[in-house]
Amino acid sequence: MLALCRLLSLSSSPLTHAAALASLRRPALAAPRLSTSSGRAEIPRDLIDVSFVRSSGPGGQNVNKLSTKAVLRVDLARAAAHLPPDLLARLREQERARLTTGGELLLQCDEERSQQRNLKLALARLQAMVDRAAVVPKERVVSEEPPERVKEARRREKRQHALKKKARRLSHDY
Repeated sequence: MLALCRLLSLSSSPLTHAAALASLRRPALAAPRLSTSSGRAEIPRDLIDVSFVRSSGPGGQNVNKLSTKAVLRVDLARAAAHLPPDLLARLREQERARLTTGGELLLQCDEERSQQRNLKLALARLQAMVDRAAVVPKERVVSEEPPERVKEARRREKRQHALKKKARRLSHDY
């Protein structure tokens, strides 16, 4: 309500009042939901803690005045109710360098000058991590001993190569 009063006191026309009210009704930084309808895993927005801190990235003097670096924290223990266990295990394994001791996945982005673009990039990276973890690795089939025909072909090639090298040595005999 205090924000509404500030916005209304700064504006002078009724049109601006309507715009101020509309901006308060809309979430300022609404994150896109990670959908399951397209076969992608979903991380609910309430599990993603978003904060903004001072950035060391591009922006000149802007970085000294504004907090533009987006920092995302996802509590993977709470996400277990929304993600399949095998996907969660692969995500933990693949992103173990980004895990805190409390089991949170920490992701930050300070590549852009604005909060919205950094947030959008960070959320896209988070979705890419989840998508990468959703891919089930292929089972490697350990083959037995190579077939006899393959062994014989290898022996023939080695014999031919040895004869070729031997011929080079003997041809320079003075």
